[in-house]
Amino acid sequence: MVLLAPTITRIDLYLKQGSGANILLTVVDKLGNPIVDTTSCSIQAQIKDSVTKELLFEWSTAIGNATLIYSSTPVPKSVAVLTVTRAQSALFNFWIARWDCFLHATGHEPFCLAEGAVIIDSQTTH
Repeated sequence: MVLLAPTITRIDLYLKQGSGANILLTVVDKLGNPIVDTTSCSIQAQIKDSVTKELLFEWSTAIGNATLIYSSTPVPKSVAVLTVTRAQSALFNFWIARWDCFLHATGHEPFCLAEGAVIIDSQTTH
């Protein structure tokens, strides 16, 4: 059984347009323990326009660009990994937006793991 953590972490993302990135979020339950059984969980994260709320980019376990991984060594931990490729970020046509990331666990309401601003640095386009 997954007991979801009670707080949302504020994380601002600074991404370089045209560069790939892996965003790593440590995931714990409300007792501070890692989520061992990741099979009953999924991750969904979105970047949306700050004003219009238009969807600009999405990560999810269903799409395959988000995963939830449990590792028992060297220290037990569960980590959500959100991946954006160089090709994907090269197509970003926004500079400032908002993002959030939700953990979905069977039998529980979706829980927001993190949220914040997204800033795209277009000066380093590859």
